[in-house]
Amino acid sequence: MRRREGAVFLHDDSDAQRLRRLYDALRAVNRTLADATDCDLLFIEVCRAVVEQGGFLFAWIGWYDPPTDCIVPLAHCGDEQGYVENLRIRIQTLPPSGGPVATAFQSGRAAVSNDFLQDPATRFWHDRARGRGIRSSIAVPIRRAHAAAGVLAVYGDAVDLFQADEIALIEATASVVSVALDRLAHEGDRRRDQQYASRFAAIVESSNDAIISKSPSGVITSWNPAAERIFGYRAEEIIGRNISTVIPSDRQLEESNLLGRIARGERIVDFETLRLRKSGELFPASVTISPIYGADGGILGASKIVRDITERHEAAEALRGANLHLEQRVAERTAELAIAKERAESADKLKSAFLATMSHELRTPLNSIIGFSGIVLQGMAGPLNEEQAKQLGMVRGSAVHLLALINDVLDIGRIEADAMPMLREDCDLDASIERVVASIEPMAQLKGLRLSVERDGPLGRAISDRRRIEQVLINLLGNAVKFTEHGEVRLSVQAHASPARLAFRVIDTGIGIADADLGTLFQPFSQVDSGLTRQHEGTGLGLAICRRLAGLLGGTVTVRSRLGLGSEFTFSLPLVRPAEAAR
Repeated sequence: MRRREGAVFLHDDSDAQRLRRLYDALRAVNRTLADATDCDLLFIEVCRAVVEQGGFLFAWIGWYDPPTDCIVPLAHCGDEQGYVENLRIRIQTLPPSGGPVATAFQSGRAAVSNDFLQDPATRFWHDRARGRGIRSSIAVPIRRAHAAAGVLAVYGDAVDLFQADEIALIEATASVVSVALDRLAHEGDRRRDQQYASRFAAIVESSNDAIISKSPSGVITSWNPAAERIFGYRAEEIIGRNISTVIPSDRQLEESNLLGRIARGERIVDFETLRLRKSGELFPASVTISPIYGADGGILGASKIVRDITERHEAAEALRGANLHLEQRVAERTAELAIAKERAESADKLKSAFLATMSHELRTPLNSIIGFSGIVLQGMAGPLNEEQAKQLGMVRGSAVHLLALINDVLDIGRIEADAMPMLREDCDLDASIERVVASIEPMAQLKGLRLSVERDGPLGRAISDRRRIEQVLINLLGNAVKFTEHGEVRLSVQAHASPARLAFRVIDTGIGIADADLGTLFQPFSQVDSGLTRQHEGTGLGLAICRRLAGLLGGTVTVRSRLGLGSEFTFSLPLVRPAEAAR
């Protein structure tokens, strides 16, 4: 290498040896580029050839990173002192601090510093360069697609090192690297194209759908294995024939229309039609057709995907048969239900008519029995001895009980048939309570029970059905007396303002009800105390009638009870005063 002392050049090597090293370096670079298949490996080998064959101090290749606006080293050789470690050269800095590297990248030309430690352009790097023996440098741009993308930087240990031959070598190396990068990029694109073509061919070959290409005039140019399976034609016997070969005669005009749409650049998706197998069999098909464009944008033909949808049609047909069967079954069942409803309504009418007739036929003689037995018991027909009075009293009691049962059955039937009339009349609530208590008091006295009424004051008047209110209260109080052997029965009445309602609470100290029996308490013909040994008579309709009458009045009946400790039934009723009803 040459070095300068003052103004005199000393030659350690002859010019012939220097040039031979430069050419050896260039040949090594060329061999590296010829064999390169990877950019990173290419950069490393270029740096090694420049240093080891060219005899330079060290070299590195940096690449421009747009997000950081920096040249970042990617490969280097000969940098034992760590000059390029963590090196980042910013391009757009004012004042510039990138030295020859930034200058070469911005200008697109070689930037040489033959006296690195005295060059004002490299003053930012003087301290770093002095300790590493750098005395001269050159930086040349590396291009990708004719634009600077990176920099090759080479350093020497003597001043005035980079003369015409050395500059030509480094520039040639950078140019060859640029060409190699373009070649690698092209090879990468070509490999990607080949991979894409291979994947596409594999898809075409393995597809379950027929994939066919044809010319603008309809001549078949490709035919995949699925097309052979679906249509029955081998590729060698169908390619070159017109697509009309697999189209039914009555669908030829349809195909002409489709070709016309393709010629206009349209894409046809999932068009359902019929197609023809080699055997002559027709089958339903879903067709998707796309135009095939040439490099000049003209339409070269069409790609067609044909799917055999026979199974889909069969499934749809089976579903249609099933729907028809279901509709028929629904219609038949609807007719059956209509007949059953008509019969039930007819039976209900017959039941209502029967109840009305029987109630009249039964109540008339019972009322006569009750009335005449009462007259006889009063002695109006002559005196009775003690045994006669006792027996006649039993007859009268049985008749009264039977009449009550008939009335209950009639009431539940009328409620279920929505034939229970409900009145809206002006009721004296205090008078109603007095009547109810008066009717129940003899039963309580007979059992030695205390019957009491609790209220804050006069209840006044309300708009409701007096008879039905009294019927509910008589049932609840009568049940309380029936199922209480010792203690008392209380009727507590409270008026609530918001919302306006009355709460009638019937409280007893009777036998109580188990939790398990509360769920069936209000069901018709259901009695908690049931079986052959039951001690209390009744039809099991009283509480069912109470709850349903309360509902018709706009109220409710609820219960709380503990077995062996007594029960509390609450009859809650809306409270409408006459003055409010008149508004």
